[in-house]
Amino acid sequence: MKRIQILTALLLATVATSSAQIANWVVSPEYEAIRLRDNGMLEVSKNNKTGLMDGGGKEFLKIAYDSIGDFNSGQALLFNDSKMVGFVNTEGNIVETDSEFEPVKDMEFFSEGFLPVKKGHYFYYLNTIGEQVAGPFAEVRPYFNGFAAVRVYEDIQKNTKDTYLSYINNEQHLTRAEGIDKNDDISFISSFRDGQAVCVYKRKAYFISKDMTSAPIITDSLSPKKSIINFDKDYILAPVEGGYLMKAKTAYLYFNDAMQLDKIETVGTVLYAYKEPAKEVKERVCDIVAFGEKGSMGVKYKDEVVLPQQFGEVVPLDGEYAAVEKDDKWGIIRLDTKNSPVFKLNNNEHIGFNHRYFTAKLSASLPSYLKANDATIISKSDNCEIQVESRHENNNVERNTLTYDCRLAIPEQLSDTLSMHDYIYALKYNGFTSVDYKVTIPQWYVKYYEVQLPNNQFTITPKDTISVEFDLVKTDAARNDDTNYFKTVELVTPEAEGIQLSKITENHYSFRVGGVNRDKLSFIVRITEVGCPPIEYPFEMAFSNPAPESGKKATSVVVSPILKATKALVPGEIASAEGEETTVEPVTAPDASKPLEVQPQELPVNIAD
Repeated sequence: MKRIQILTALLLATVATSSAQIANWVVSPEYEAIRLRDNGMLEVSKNNKTGLMDGGGKEFLKIAYDSIGDFNSGQALLFNDSKMVGFVNTEGNIVETDSEFEPVKDMEFFSEGFLPVKKGHYFYYLNTIGEQVAGPFAEVRPYFNGFAAVRVYEDIQKNTKDTYLSYINNEQHLTRAEGIDKNDDISFISSFRDGQAVCVYKRKAYFISKDMTSAPIITDSLSPKKSIINFDKDYILAPVEGGYLMKAKTAYLYFNDAMQLDKIETVGTVLYAYKEPAKEVKERVCDIVAFGEKGSMGVKYKDEVVLPQQFGEVVPLDGEYAAVEKDDKWGIIRLDTKNSPVFKLNNNEHIGFNHRYFTAKLSASLPSYLKANDATIISKSDNCEIQVESRHENNNVERNTLTYDCRLAIPEQLSDTLSMHDYIYALKYNGFTSVDYKVTIPQWYVKYYEVQLPNNQFTITPKDTISVEFDLVKTDAARNDDTNYFKTVELVTPEAEGIQLSKITENHYSFRVGGVNRDKLSFIVRITEVGCPPIEYPFEMAFSNPAPESGKKATSVVVSPILKATKALVPGEIASAEGEETTVEPVTAPDASKPLEVQPQELPVNIAD
């Protein structure tokens, strides 16, 4: 009843398993590049053309352009053959523009709904539906705070040399500040920033507010009239790092590339400095994380490895999406967090080896969208050889199944009591390689011979010897044929030396024991099949010597098998039993070892020892 005791202990343990995710392509790997833009859209390139997708791989803008500008004021410029051909808004609506319009250098973006453009020698503004709303001008600047700085023609019909500086508001009306009366005396105007701009009028510097009032810029509040910043007649606006410098007689004025005021300083004193408003930095949090080095990267989802290192590059996107480079081509994957391959070996029943090899069925149950003919199982265990010619595929609307025969080699040191053994598999499918999955199966070495003694009781005198004979008889677990396995049979006598085993026939053996000066003698019949661990059958000979006063000289000898003590298996040592699911878990799962829950169950057992 030893086997029944072991199986009963097995039934006390059921295991909590964890599952990993599986990936599928939402955009096939056919693109030359995929780049994540600041607004979360994806710029995709193919055949030297570029388009846009959303974060889930849905086409937003067809791949038809040489380049696409950044979105500003909800618009992005489109270019072909180094020319602007239109722009697209955040809803995907495309506006085609006059081919003669070209964006102004360093101003190739919409600002507050208007785009500076150039046609021939003249400058204009376009609105978001592509209409020309203002112009022609001699110079233009982008809109800020509702105004744009422009250079206006006095009378373009008469000549193009007479111009003056002014502001144009967002209704395309020319306007200037109060107190700034003569156009010819305005020598400089800046773009607005934080509701104010700088104007040089009659060689003096003024602040212009967005309500179009003016105030002189002074260096000494105690002497405002005498400390107004003023300029020489031929002052210079010189380019410097990050923008421009304009030197006054008593101060330096710094402007950025958009001609917005950055700083005003005198000798040793900063009169004004623009303070950049604090920007809320939103850290981009993704459940998907790339790991590894460029050229060999993998994917983690919520800190669990779901795709080992196999990609050239990985760009995490929102949710369960990622852009990946595979074999020099880019695509977009989506992780399926609700499904996982389910592996079964030997139909989740424990394995009893009675020979060097055991053939078991290996199956992988796959989500319905993953066809079995697109998948392959690979073994990562040396003692499991998948028989590729046995491949069988079954597809249905719920789950698809891929099945192979596996030739399992008997594990080293496998005993004749149940113990756990792990097999490692991975799935190749649709260009992916999964994490390693561990299938844990309880197994034991089933005795394929029993040792039977024709006679187990003897009588021996001091000078006699006895001949102990035994037969090897195939068990029900042995193969049902006439084959004698390639085996060796040994006699082990730990308490005596020189006892020889004689082979009478292939399955009949004997040895002789003499002498009565002992109480017992143990011996072991050890049977070893080639490539298998040995099976030992222990016996004990008990010698009963007669009492001295009895006058008898014969000694009685009884040979009995030694029953090995059976250790009760404890939860945690065994993961499953016959009829119960085995442990099938990804090797990389972080919670692969959880405490086992104790749940009594019943299992019919028809093996006895």
